[in-house]
Amino acid sequence: MSTLLGDPRIRRGGIKSYQSTNAEGVERSRMHLWVSSPGRTVMELAPFASLDELVVLVDQLVREPRPNLDRRFDPFVPLPKWKVMVESFHGRGVRKLREATGLARVGSDSPPETRLRLAIMRWGLPEPDLQIELPIRGLGNPSADLGYKRLLIAVHYDGGTHRSREQQQRDNRRDNAFSGEGWRNLHCNSKDLADGFRETCTRLERMIHEQRQRLRLN
Repeated sequence: MSTLLGDPRIRRGGIKSYQSTNAEGVERSRMHLWVSSPGRTVMELAPFASLDELVVLVDQLVREPRPNLDRRFDPFVPLPKWKVMVESFHGRGVRKLREATGLARVGSDSPPETRLRLAIMRWGLPEPDLQIELPIRGLGNPSADLGYKRLLIAVHYDGGTHRSREQQQRDNRRDNAFSGEGWRNLHCNSKDLADGFRETCTRLERMIHEQRQRLRLN
């Protein structure tokens, strides 16, 4: 919970208190409560969140909504605008917030996808492409969460929603579509997330090497 600088801090168990020098970015909600905007909320969380947590938050802040999943059509804050906001921010946690913004990307649509992308980059592998679409007549646009277009590698994070029979059928059609075009599919799930994606990165590293040889790429 936030207060303006000079007002008494909120001191209660389980509550983190943040003090600000201005009320910019504070909005009145439908319940007539004063609340921070999404962008301001991320800034206020900067002192308390880890770097990876902040990257997850910024990725969600700047991501493009999906028409079939979201009730909005625009990002909470477009990435270029967010970068300007961060540059003018001088509150607590600003250095960590700026580092997180440098690591943020449009296209990491869920927290596990963000953590997977960060794990891949920290493993020393090339930064992956995000939300790879495969236009195929009659099948819509099958897509992979991330991967490498040049190497024909598609990586999929299978969250809890992928357990239903209907979703598994859609996933199978998607995988077959990528395989039919010469791509290789790599899957990971919550167990890999809990392990920091170490096994996933090991398999991906081997797959990258194999695809470079198969496709005769440097």
